[in-house]
Amino acid sequence: MKLCKFTGIIAVVALMAAPTSFSNTANQMETASETLREWVETERRIARERAAWESQRLSVEHLIEVQMQELEALQERIAASEEDIGAAERERGELTERDQFLRTSDAAVAERIGGAEQALQRLRPRLPPPLQEEARSLYNALPEPGQSSTRAIAQRIQPVMGILTLIQRFNQVVTIVDEFREFEAGNPVQTQTIYFGLAAAYYVDSAGRHAGHGRPGASGWEWTEQPEMAPAVQSFITIYRGTEQARYINLPVEIR
Repeated sequence: MKLCKFTGIIAVVALMAAPTSFSNTANQMETASETLREWVETERRIARERAAWESQRLSVEHLIEVQMQELEALQERIAASEEDIGAAERERGELTERDQFLRTSDAAVAERIGGAEQALQRLRPRLPPPLQEEARSLYNALPEPGQSSTRAIAQRIQPVMGILTLIQRFNQVVTIVDEFREFEAGNPVQTQTIYFGLAAAYYVDSAGRHAGHGRPGASGWEWTEQPEMAPAVQSFITIYRGTEQARYINLPVEIR
């Protein structure tokens, strides 16, 4: 009887304790479920963040690659620019040297042309009168004796070369011209004058009354009358023009 009573007490105690145990278990299961949901959500978030980070990483890597390509292209352009600058500097240096050389050359040429201009001015009175008349316009382009020209070198060379060409041509041939000379005051007489280049000249009139010879002097041509020369000068003119048979003609020559 005592054993049955004790067993009954245990059963009552067990029955009285059962609701509390079931309640704790339910709470634990709910807590575990909530924890599981939170863990799953956390994993999802981690997965999303990982995917987003991976996407951002790829974007950043692509951006870095593009930037590196642009940097390389920029460095190439800088290098090319430096080469161009170097070439430009070298070319500039060469042009500067050439400009300096040309300036020096121009100065030397200008000095030589100035000397030639003054020499031609000093020579002018010694030129035969027909040659002086032919070169008049060219001489007008030269600076006056003792003065310098402000004209360009090319403009100064032209009259100098022109005068020299006329002088050279005149000095290579015999020239016969008609000129008027005054032997009596106010009575000009037409003569024919023979110029042997720049060295000497002989004149005679058609009547054979006046004749003489000339030579260049410091202030102009100097003429000496020698009427006795008239036949010889007339003969030379007719022989030169082909109307008389060629023969030797003696004419005086004065050499200084």
